Amino acid sequence: PFTSYVYNYFQSINSTHLSCQDDFADLCNLPVLSEDSILNNLLTRFYKKKIYTYAGSILIAINPFKFLPIYNPKYVKMYENHQLGKLEPHIFAIADVAYYAMLRKRVNQCIVISGESGSGKTQSTNFLIHCLTALSQKGYASGVERTILGAGPVLEVGRTNVLQQKCKGGQSVGT
Repeated sequence: PFTSYVYNYFQSINSTHLSCQDDFADLCNLPVLSEDSILNNLLTRFYKKKIYTYAGSILIAINPFKFLPIYNPKYVKMYENHQLGKLEPHIFAIADVAYYAMLRKRVNQCIVISGESGSGKTQSTNFLIHCLTALSQKGYASGVERTILGAGPVLEVGRTNVLQQKCKGGQSVGT
């Protein structure tokens, strides 16, 4: 499967060499677009602690399996009202674009979070909710955020076998 291929590819790369390489925040800007160049760019960024990369308007996240100091309120403010691609890729940029598109266009927005088990979907969802509630509350302490985040484990446990199969590899949060 693809996961084994990626794992083997990552194992074959010299990480010291990667930290010196240039990296592209958007895969669309790669000079040569191939499987190897994409994987090499993602790995280079990962070793530089840049876990987010764009592929156009799609955000690719690689789970670092540790907390990185890129999720505090200063980052929410930094990404507020910025066009995608103007700053480094980040989950807050996606949240910001969806939030302001919702306000401007007055239509519902959808953010799809997809990945294998353990890829960080739940954590990404939590960061999105944190950013969206911060944007909507404009800095007020949010009981809404705590309520939504607190409901996550209940929603996950409450899945039926049929729903579990349909939701495998994705997250859905609705109101």
